[in-house]
Amino acid sequence: MLSLAAPMPASFQPEIREGERVRPSEFRGDVRNLPKDVSSAQRNTFSRRPLEHDLPVPATKQVLPGVQPTTASTTGTSTQTVQGPLAPMPGPSTSFNGMNYNANGAGHPPDTVGDVGPNHFVQAVNTSVGIYDKATGAALATFTFDGLWSGAGTGTPCDTDHGGDPTVIYDPQHDRFIVADFSWADIQNGPYYECIAVSKTSNPVSGGWWRYAFRADDAAHPWFPDYPKMGIWPDGLYMTTNMFDCLDSACNSAHYREARAYALNIDDLVNGATLRSVVADTNSSRFSLLPSNYRGAAPPAGRENLMVAESGTLYAWEVYKFHVDYAVPSNSTFTGPVNVSQTSYIGAADPVPEPSGNDTDTLADRAMMQNQYRNIGGVESLWVNHTTGTPTGSTPTGIQWAQINVTGGTINTTPVQQQIFNNGPDGLNRFMGSLAVDRVGNMAVGYTASSSTVAPDIRYAGRLSADPANTLPQTEVTMLPSVTRSVQFGSCGSSTCTRWGDYSAMSVDPVDDCTFWYTNMYVPVKGLNWVTRIGSFKFPTCSAGPTPTPTPNSSSVTFQWSAGSATAYGLTLGSSPGSLDIYASSQLQVLSKTVNNIPTDGRTVYVRLYSQVNGSWVSNGYTYKAFNPSATPTPTPTPVPTPTPTATPTPTPTATPTPTATPTPTATPTATPTPTPTPTAAPTPTATPTPGPTVATPFISPNGGTFSQKVTVHVFCSTSGATIYYTTNGSTPTTSSSVYPTEGILLSGAGTKTVKAIGVKGGLSNSAVATATFNITP
Repeated sequence: MLSLAAPMPASFQPEIREGERVRPSEFRGDVRNLPKDVSSAQRNTFSRRPLEHDLPVPATKQVLPGVQPTTASTTGTSTQTVQGPLAPMPGPSTSFNGMNYNANGAGHPPDTVGDVGPNHFVQAVNTSVGIYDKATGAALATFTFDGLWSGAGTGTPCDTDHGGDPTVIYDPQHDRFIVADFSWADIQNGPYYECIAVSKTSNPVSGGWWRYAFRADDAAHPWFPDYPKMGIWPDGLYMTTNMFDCLDSACNSAHYREARAYALNIDDLVNGATLRSVVADTNSSRFSLLPSNYRGAAPPAGRENLMVAESGTLYAWEVYKFHVDYAVPSNSTFTGPVNVSQTSYIGAADPVPEPSGNDTDTLADRAMMQNQYRNIGGVESLWVNHTTGTPTGSTPTGIQWAQINVTGGTINTTPVQQQIFNNGPDGLNRFMGSLAVDRVGNMAVGYTASSSTVAPDIRYAGRLSADPANTLPQTEVTMLPSVTRSVQFGSCGSSTCTRWGDYSAMSVDPVDDCTFWYTNMYVPVKGLNWVTRIGSFKFPTCSAGPTPTPTPNSSSVTFQWSAGSATAYGLTLGSSPGSLDIYASSQLQVLSKTVNNIPTDGRTVYVRLYSQVNGSWVSNGYTYKAFNPSATPTPTPTPVPTPTPTATPTPTPTATPTPTATPTPTATPTATPTPTPTPTAAPTPTATPTPGPTVATPFISPNGGTFSQKVTVHVFCSTSGATIYYTTNGSTPTTSSSVYPTEGILLSGAGTKTVKAIGVKGGLSNSAVATATFNITP
């Protein structure tokens, strides 16, 4: 570990400024043609970069004032926890090797990271990127960062020299991948850059990339931006770094200066426009902020990105809000922290032993990949984890995880649930964790598990949404069944290699919003050739998320979805997230719907599919690029479930309904060579049912719940031409009640409010009453 100066005082006076505007360079080629192997020169260059910088970890922290102290029990759970029923986690349905040191890497550890899209898993390690076919595990392409940026012509170090600390993020809103790492002209004096590449289409192999050489420091803050972390939000790619002032030519000695946060305009990134950004300097000792990263239903419009750090002095998660105004950067704000209490713990061991191998660092006491945001039925949560000590000497490290309620933008200072997990104790250390949550609220956390007698293994555990709080009763399994594992052994330059991982990455497949994908490292043969692993698994309680599939045809689009466990549906389309200005369906019992009169100007259409599961309504958001007959078709094939494009013009269901930058392979919709698999004009069982003598019961979305300050409620009815009448005071609506407005019903003011609605149409009996109760908190 590095010996660094003590952190600055804990003053917190954020400074907001506009970031430097950056014009992109364009890569138009096929990444399969880029260099695959890491050269000796690249390895030599990489060996001179510094390791991740740490801050001294305090031996003890203070309990958050006003919070009743809680300590971890000998079972590794909170003393307030009731252990739930035990059941094994689902084993990996896919598990294959990714990149490795001998062929693709430089340095130890690899900094393994990755994310999943509709057809690909994209992985990165220091120096290289790998793109894999999800269905088969086949490596479609591996290439170096140097190769991807060769000839970029940005006039920055990104053109020639890459220093590592990679990130990979999938943007579900635009169906794009983003890969990045950092670079510098002089490690001691800068300037320092984040080299950000954004896939131009949904095909990261042959669709091309935009390359942005973004300066991550500035003249007033000329410091090394270490340990960059990224998260996707509807308005931006958010990034954080730890800023160090390098004191020598290798930056092996450094003063910590601050945590820095960045917001990069996502529309600019995906469209190859000049990049606008906002930068927040915390000017404080806060360390290792993690931006929130959403998957599934998007945050409500206007929600700030919520950043989380592990407190350096308190048993607390520090939560910050980053509000960004790209048009007027001075209107942006960075506020916080709100301290969220933790169960107290002892410090984690660092390093931990391995059997006849080098000891292994745990990167103790910093927030780990990722800060995951989930919006499930209007309930907004952040899910976070880090490595801590446990109450037993035989298992000195474990994973502390927590769910933090941030519904309505209000940060609850007591976690919904939390736990220090060490599976027992069973004598194993667990560290380098990463977690994610599926569409119904099931959580899985992956990590490295090892001891003085057990070689490092890639394992994961989890919980179902209905399991008792504060527990992971879905018990641990390995991602490496029947795979031989050994230990890291040897020296990295003049010192023993102890660094391990630096991070791992858990994410959820956007196609079904149920399947977890995890990547981490292991060593198959004693020595220094680390190998990465990529695997997937799924809880059987998570049904395949209904996913609209657009079939472009002028101004008409047919949307299809799979049933999963849903029994009814609703479909809305708007020009902005959450709007209904293009289309709003009634309640549907079919698995497809053709929507007419969609704009044909190439705009992004925001699609929301409502699904009734077990009596409750849930929704998922998607985007779709509207048809534009005047647009020039891109040479990129429409994505299909195999890595090679086929003649079939309609993609299989994907989590984002955007086929490519232009929805058809030619400039006119009549060029479609084969019929789409949507229902034909002939009567089929999937046709919308004809209303009977009674108006169908309306459905209300969201279907009740607790919300901070306000909530907008939408009501739909499947009987065409029916008028919806509603009340908000719990009384039964009549035709004298208020008529439902197209923009929805705004509920505000603290208290309990009950929405009731009926559907009325001449010649038919009135519908049954639909009811939903909302608790509005101050």
